[in-house]
Amino acid sequence: MFLQEIRESSVPDLDQLDAGSLTRRLRHREKVMVELRQRFRAEYLGQLHLTTRFSKNTREPMVGEVVIIVTEN
Repeated sequence: MFLQEIRESSVPDLDQLDAGSLTRRLRHREKVMVELRQRFRAEYLGQLHLTTRFSKNTREPMVGEVVIIVTEN
C-alpha cells in the first residue's frame, strides 16, 4: 500500500547521556536560579519598596475595595 520506506526517527537514550554532563547542567541551572532570586530581591523588591514609600498618591479607600494593612515591627 505504501511505496515509500518509513524512516525511523529516534532520540538518544538517557542511559547513553554522560552523567557528568547532566550533573553539570543541574548545578548550572541551580546556580542561575539562586542568582536570579537574589537579583530579584535586591533590585526589584528594593525599587518597589522605595516607590511605595515615597509615593504621594494617597486617597481614601472606597467601599468594596480590598485593603491590605501592614505594620512595621
